Amino acid sequence: TLVPPSISNEMYIRFHSGPRDSSSSHARFAFFIEPRQERCLYKMIAPSGIFTSPGYPNPMPQHNELFCTWVITVPEGHRVSIKFLDYDLEPSLENTLFDYKLTFHDGESFFITSFSSNSSWTNLSVDSFTNEMRIHYIESSISGAHRGFKAEFSSDKPTMCGGQLENQGSLSFSLLGQNAKYYYCEWRNSRDPMLSNQTTFTVTVNGTLNNMTNIACPVYNAMYDSLIIQDSIYLKVLGTVCENTTTPFVVRSPFQGTIIKARKRGSYGRETTPVSLANFTLTYKTDQCGGIVHGPQAIITSPGYPNKYPPNLDCAWVVEFQQDTNIHVKFEAVDLDPDCSKDFLRLYNGENQG
Repeated sequence: TLVPPSISNEMYIRFHSGPRDSSSSHARFAFFIEPRQERCLYKMIAPSGIFTSPGYPNPMPQHNELFCTWVITVPEGHRVSIKFLDYDLEPSLENTLFDYKLTFHDGESFFITSFSSNSSWTNLSVDSFTNEMRIHYIESSISGAHRGFKAEFSSDKPTMCGGQLENQGSLSFSLLGQNAKYYYCEWRNSRDPMLSNQTTFTVTVNGTLNNMTNIACPVYNAMYDSLIIQDSIYLKVLGTVCENTTTPFVVRSPFQGTIIKARKRGSYGRETTPVSLANFTLTYKTDQCGGIVHGPQAIITSPGYPNKYPPNLDCAWVVEFQQDTNIHVKFEAVDLDPDCSKDFLRLYNGENQG
C-alpha cells in the first residue's frame, strides 16, 4: 500500500489496538521510514485557480510513482471549493478498498473524504469548512495510458465557523437544522504583543457537541468527535470535550497562543443521517497573570502581591524544571477567602488540569 509522504520534517504516528478475537492472526505491522529531499509539493494562495496532476493531459510514464500534495489557501472567511473538470486515473491492480488516489484534509489534518480510481468525476466536488485544504495524490502507473486529473478551486462560499479570537468575547456555533455531513472549526488566539508574557487565556464551553459520551473519548471521539483546546506552540492538549456540556467546561491556558478545534467527522456525502447536533457557545477572556515558569528556582505570587488581588481572576502557571527532578513547593504566605467556592488555589502533578 502506498502512503503519502509528510510535507515537513515531522510526522505523527498513532496506533490503537481494540478488542479482537483470540484466533485472529492480524496483530502485527512493520514499516520503514526514510528521509526524502524531492517532494511533489504545491502551495497555492489565491481566491481561485486551476491545478492538475503532473504532466496532465499526457499519460503518466509506465512504472512510475507519484506522491504529491497541494496546500490550497483562500482568503480568511471563505471556504475552499474543489470541482473536477477531468478525472482519469489508473485502476489499482488489486482493486481493493485501499485504492484511494486522492485524499482531502481540512486545515492541517482533518480528514474529509477520499476518491479512488473508480470514482466518477461527473459532479465530483469537495468543500472545506476552513480557508485551507490539503490534497494528497498517490499514483502508481502500470499501463501508462491515463491522463490524470484537472480540477479548479474557488472561494465563493463563506466559512461557517473559525477565525481569530480577541482577548475577550464570546461566540455561538450551531448546525441545528442544517444538512451538514461533518464539521471542522478552528479558532486561534495569539497573545497581544502589548501584553506581558504573564497572561492566562480562559475558555468556557457550554452546549451540545454530539450524542457520544466521554467514556469513548480516549479511544475514538478525541480523533473525530470532540472539541480540543491546545496551545499553538507545543500543541499540548489542555482540555478535551467529547460529550454534551450542560455544566460549563473551563480550560485555562498560560501559553502564548491557544487553538480551539471543534470537529465531527462523518463519511462526506455517504451518511444517511446528517451531522446536525452541534450547538454550543464559547466564552473567553485574558487575565494579566499566570504564564510559563522555568527553574532552577522561581517565585510565584498572586497578582499585585503583597496587596490584595483583584476579584474575578483566572490565573494558570505551568512550571517546567530540568528533567529527572521533582518540584518542591513551599508557601511563604497564604491569605485566601475561606469559602473555596469563591477563591481557591490548586496544584496539579504533571501537565493535566485534573
